[in-house]
Amino acid sequence: MNDTAVVTTDLDRLAERVERAAALVTDLRSKNVQLESRANQFEAQAKELEAKRAQFEAQATQLTAQNAQLQTKINELQTQSGQLSTKTDEFEKQLSLLGQQRDALEKKLEETHTKLQGNDPTAVLGELAALKKEQREWLNERKEVAARIEAISAKLERIE
Repeated sequence: MNDTAVVTTDLDRLAERVERAAALVTDLRSKNVQLESRANQFEAQAKELEAKRAQFEAQATQLTAQNAQLQTKINELQTQSGQLSTKTDEFEKQLSLLGQQRDALEKKLEETHTKLQGNDPTAVLGELAALKKEQREWLNERKEVAARIEAISAKLERIE
């Protein structure tokens, strides 16, 4: 009878161990599902960030092209305005400001590119908003420069 009690006790212990193992397996499976879900979320966020980075680079390329166009127009006006030395000084100041803005935009582009390598979404979104604001300011200043260029061009035509 003693053997029967020992076998029953051993079976009870074994049953407890099996139940704990089953609970552990169930817990690990649920944790695995959660981790896979989080991995999928991170992947989706990474894809979104990559798309935003591509958009930002396209905008930066467009700004560089626009800046090159402005640079060309300014250079043409400088060659035509030999008689207007005071106006040439103004243009050189504005050209310097545009160069500084371009340098600042390029620096921010490099900083943003570096941040994107680290996948810091909060910083990327904040930087993107700041760059959009700066782009609007830059475009407004570009319009002002174009208006000044047109006014000087009209003065040159009157002088000639």
